[in-house]
Amino acid sequence: MTDFMMLLAVHYTCSSLSQVQVLQQQQVRQCSVAYETLKTHFLTAEEKAQLEDTPLMARGALSQLSYQRFKEWEASDPDTVARAKSMIMTTKGGTLH
Repeated sequence: MTDFMMLLAVHYTCSSLSQVQVLQQQQVRQCSVAYETLKTHFLTAEEKAQLEDTPLMARGALSQLSYQRFKEWEASDPDTVARAKSMIMTTKGGTLH
């Protein structure tokens, strides 16, 4: 499985879990890191460099741009989205597996 597919699977797992339970602190951290990493796949190399050079509180525009591109990609590739959603993971002791 590619890193991208793994990130997608983790993202969809987190999304599903959060709809049925309150996520534990460790799960929130894992989900946040996976989601932010996933979104960077939709930035250009120049935008990624800009993101690294921008203070955390000023990253809003790039974050919105990467989110928009992610959502556009989801709409354009439903087969890959379905495949990733079929890989939803289980949790054990608050850790995604």
